[in-house]
Amino acid sequence: MTVLVDLPQLLSELISILMHIGNCRFPTIGGNKIMKYSLLATALVAVFALSACEKQPVVVNTPPAETPGPTVVVPGPAGPQGAPGDAGATGDSGATGSQGATGYDGAKGSTGATGDTGATGGNTTVIVPPPAPGNN
Repeated sequence: MTVLVDLPQLLSELISILMHIGNCRFPTIGGNKIMKYSLLATALVAVFALSACEKQPVVVNTPPAETPGPTVVVPGPAGPQGAPGDAGATGDSGATGSQGATGYDGAKGSTGATGDTGATGGNTTVIVPPPAPGNN
């Protein structure tokens, strides 16, 4: 909060108020002098307290000290292109890989489905050929 106070005008009004109070009669021991000086001292302390609140702090921003940058070396112009290099040596052949692990046995198959019952025969003839010679 900013309070704008005209300090000379404030002092003149306080002095006129104090002079008016000084002309009044207060029932005190020793007359008006004690009251007059105590009011004057109180008014001056109030004026100084109010004027102290009015001052703004002074902020001085000092720029940071400049540090010199690193020295940069600038290269000169490029020279002529060099001769092509020799072909590189052939690399070693790699080591033979290790043998792979043995595979697992496959899963056992399930039993097949039962076949349908055959048709009953009527006049069916079954011919069984004789075994081939030499296969006894």
